[in-house]
Amino acid sequence: MLKRLMNKLSDDSNHRTTKSSASVDLKRMAPLSEFTPFVDLRQDAQILMLNFSETVVLKKGALLFNEGDEDNRDYFLIAGKISVLNSDGREKTLEGDSPEASRPLSFLRPRQFTAKVASATATFYQLPHHVVTLAEERTRKTNNVNRDFSVEEDFFQKTLLQRIEKEVSSGKLSLVSLPEVAMKVKNICSQPDTSLDDIADTVVRDGSMSIKLVQAANSPLYRGATEIKTVNDAVCRLGKELIQKLVFYFATKELFKAPSRVLDEVFRQAWDNSVKRAIMAQTVARRSGFDADIAFLCGLFFRIGDLLILQYVSKNKENVNEHNKLKDISEKDSAANSKLVIAEWDLPQEVIDVLSHGGDWMYDSNEKNDASNGQPDYSDLMVVSNVLLRVMDGDSENLPALDTIPAAKKIINDRFKADTSVIVEYRKAHKAFGIM
Repeated sequence: MLKRLMNKLSDDSNHRTTKSSASVDLKRMAPLSEFTPFVDLRQDAQILMLNFSETVVLKKGALLFNEGDEDNRDYFLIAGKISVLNSDGREKTLEGDSPEASRPLSFLRPRQFTAKVASATATFYQLPHHVVTLAEERTRKTNNVNRDFSVEEDFFQKTLLQRIEKEVSSGKLSLVSLPEVAMKVKNICSQPDTSLDDIADTVVRDGSMSIKLVQAANSPLYRGATEIKTVNDAVCRLGKELIQKLVFYFATKELFKAPSRVLDEVFRQAWDNSVKRAIMAQTVARRSGFDADIAFLCGLFFRIGDLLILQYVSKNKENVNEHNKLKDISEKDSAANSKLVIAEWDLPQEVIDVLSHGGDWMYDSNEKNDASNGQPDYSDLMVVSNVLLRVMDGDSENLPALDTIPAAKKIINDRFKADTSVIVEYRKAHKAFGIM
């Protein structure tokens, strides 16, 4: 009923005249109309919201809600102070009329923190949660507004990783598992006496992977003079190392399928970024003497931990466009999640090491490894790859000067001065990979 009425109000002409009685209501409504999401609603919709609101005055120490609660009330702080306590023990005070208090105090369900009154008294607007949800959805749909919506915004980046670890350890959030076919191919490829026929026999048991590898063998990137029609022929053309790389590529791509249309774009963007890092790492490897296939895996899995973040968001934040905040999670912060994900994947040690250091611009392999003798490692390669991607995408504002990055001094050599630039080579490879 409420949703139909809100739809009707949104569909009415913007030139409609409001009755004089509405003007009286708006005077009473004025404080509530200044809160998000009501500030972006039309006046008639704001008046409707007023009929669902209740003014509540609570004394010091009064509990508004506990972390984990799934109640049907939302609070907006008008005056006074409240204490907000996160699950990691950090506490913050919010005061009425502050920018942080212009939003619902805890919109997400279950509640993400505990809140109590911290001043002698505190005054709130109290509304049903489903009403606030409807107002937020209507605001985004009709006005194309993407405001920071709830107080969780202020704690999102600081505590997200801790909350994910807590949910993983408690079993509420499952770790990402690599598809079985990828693990089988990896295991059989690691055996020294494995033949191409053995690999083909393993792949052919997975119909989806078989089709993808045959298509890859016939793609402009790998096709030959004759068309490939069988898995055996595809394995012979591509070889053991490339087959393993492509199986990981296709298997990982499946992991980035969004659980809903709401998050389809952000899952797709996360996958696209993984492919970009893999191809850039491969391109840099060919210029600096590293194994290009291992470098590809380093880039592909570098932020595989973002899958845990995306799973958490889809579970807890799907109705709020918080996913825009994901880009603020740094490479170093994401590493912990990535380690959680691949702990059971038995990947090369080089790939695991890159998770810890590949996003640290000041990483110096000489300091981390006394046996390096000044030689760069895959973490150095990943640092340079990430820097080049940032520069290419015009996102270099917070990057240190290139000549101050230890990895760049080791990786960038005379081969980077070739007639074909690294960026041109990368874009060519990325375009070719995009066909698959």
